[in-house]
Amino acid sequence: MKKEKIISIIVVAFFCFSAKAQQINILPENFTNYVGTAASLPTGWTNTANASYTSAGYSGTSGPNSYKFAATGSLTTPKFSNADSLQFWVKRGSTSDVTSKLIITKSSDNIIWQAFQTISPIPATASTLKFSIDTGAHYLKFSYTKATGNLAFDDFLLKGLAPVSAIFIAIQPTVNSITDNSANINWTTNIAGTSNIHYGFSSNALINTEIGANGITNHNVGISALTANTMYYFRVFSTAGNTDSSDILSFTTANSSITKVEENSLAKNIFSVFPNPAKEQLTLQLNTPSKNYFFDVYNSAGQKMLSGSFFSNSTSKKIDVRNWKKGLYLLIFRDDKTQYIQKFIKD
Repeated sequence: MKKEKIISIIVVAFFCFSAKAQQINILPENFTNYVGTAASLPTGWTNTANASYTSAGYSGTSGPNSYKFAATGSLTTPKFSNADSLQFWVKRGSTSDVTSKLIITKSSDNIIWQAFQTISPIPATASTLKFSIDTGAHYLKFSYTKATGNLAFDDFLLKGLAPVSAIFIAIQPTVNSITDNSANINWTTNIAGTSNIHYGFSSNALINTEIGANGITNHNVGISALTANTMYYFRVFSTAGNTDSSDILSFTTANSSITKVEENSLAKNIFSVFPNPAKEQLTLQLNTPSKNYFFDVYNSAGQKMLSGSFFSNSTSKKIDVRNWKKGLYLLIFRDDKTQYIQKFIKD
């Protein structure tokens, strides 16, 4: 009898361990589409004043833009549940300002607020701060008390544990089989669910929908009738009782009309890359701003790091590379006929 009890305890312990929940994103916000106006403030967020930073130097690793505390005021999250960890990116605007402070409070009802964290002095260099948070919190408020300088705030993320019975995206989406007018998108969920993709020309206007197979864990959805040489943004969704979604990602369709690939000398006539090697920031300078160009950056493993565009009225862009691994990177510019290739080194 004693032996059977021990076996039973072992079996129960095994299944409890096996049923450990997976940590998922509860509330991510990188403020990329926020331009310092009330209309562009992310859905559900509230604040006392609007301002934004647009430079890479005052934005997190997600890139421009970021939320700017330009005066004493507050920023409050939408309602959330089941979060157990918090992280966000900050950088103070004045290196000499050691008096301004950021006070974080938490609430279960958006009425009664409790002290949570006080950050003072605020880091003078770009920093990602991380804290544990109790699951009873449903709102967070960030209150900035300004002495002399402003505050850049970006890459906010709340994470929490999803029950085993809840669906979540276990392997994030990848894009393959890209042609002029089609692409396949793959992702994996922990349990069987639906396969849906929302996509469009802008990250804040995913107005098109593609529906794939239901009741599967390995999702493969094809999108067709796309436009050649065009960047598309997309987000995948899977539902099985609850719904989980990916971050907003992007890909660029092929352009079979491109007839030439130019390297080095001619490419340098079209655009400049400096400094090279780059340590913290890379500048892309368009030398012939008479037409539209698109560009992609790849690392030595062939992974796309960044995509962007130059239109006829823009001449330069700055890329924050401080968190990229050291090594060789490939920069591909293209117009409607030709690809131009340059290499640069991340130091």
